[in-house]
Amino acid sequence: MKKILLALVCIPFMSFSQIVTPCLSTDTVLCEPHANDYTYPRARGFWFQAKSSFNIVGVKAADGNHQGVNATHQSIEVIKFDTMPQTGSSTFNPHTVLFSSINVPHVWTLCNAQVDSGGYYGIIGAKHDSATTGGMMYNSYISGTLKLLLNGDSTVIHRAGIQLSLAFGSPQNGYYFDDGLHTIGRVHFMISADNTPQLQINQIGQNLDASVFGGLSPYTFYWSTGETTQTITPQTNGNYWLLVTDSDSCISDTVFYNFLSSNIYDIQINSFNIYPNPSRDIFNVSFVSDEVQNLEISIINVVGEVVYTADLDQFVGQFTKEVSLATYPKGVYFLEITTDKGVINKKLILQ
Repeated sequence: MKKILLALVCIPFMSFSQIVTPCLSTDTVLCEPHANDYTYPRARGFWFQAKSSFNIVGVKAADGNHQGVNATHQSIEVIKFDTMPQTGSSTFNPHTVLFSSINVPHVWTLCNAQVDSGGYYGIIGAKHDSATTGGMMYNSYISGTLKLLLNGDSTVIHRAGIQLSLAFGSPQNGYYFDDGLHTIGRVHFMISADNTPQLQINQIGQNLDASVFGGLSPYTFYWSTGETTQTITPQTNGNYWLLVTDSDSCISDTVFYNFLSSNIYDIQINSFNIYPNPSRDIFNVSFVSDEVQNLEISIINVVGEVVYTADLDQFVGQFTKEVSLATYPKGVYFLEITTDKGVINKKLILQ
């Protein structure tokens, strides 16, 4: 699992936010310590290239500027640069504003700015008096270069700024610029990251192979066939499902795949229906067995536990059965019919 940690001059402030689960983490990043004042109608901050995806969910301008100790307002923007920003206030750096909070009280302000891996992002802002008093920005600087561990990745933080006061509103597109690897403008922020493993199933010849992204290896695989390997070889055509847990016990969403192969002889089960579906309690199951065969009917929850089973020996013809799941938790289940030639399954939704 990737956790949001801090290095050098930033520390976690757990009294404001804390890790909720190993799969969804939230941390507050306080950029410390204050080193220099920069009091001018110009805003400073920082930019970085993201090495993973997360959300910026809160921002607050830093204290520290001695002239702005009694300032009551703040203005902050979170932006995404189209490309890596160029150095110098005369450069043009097109950007998209992801979040803007202008001339508001100096408190933590919630936002929701999506950060994608590989993108260039900036957080710029400072304390100030009410915008009606001239828009002087009480920037607080850090001395020297800065690296953070953002969602587990060591990330270089560059100074960013604008030659205007944010107190009067968002600047024109392209006015933000890179200002080198020194005297970073201090803006506190919160990050939330979802570290749940993500799945993709690929058919490679006669096999189904699982690719896992995110989470913390090693992973445990749970296929609808009962197999626990990363790759399986289906014995019949039809729908297969898979879920994965990682070493932090984070559970992926269930992913489905319709496997088709001309080299597999289809199971002799037809007119397989489940209704109503979704249902609050009762499911009617019906199908036709085209030949005499031994069948096992099972209903399984998403973690592989069997909640219902029935055996049909040497069965042929029409089958109809009313099955009640009224005493079971609401959620997704799977009804499987196991034959001598393989397994077919359908999803049930208990509401």
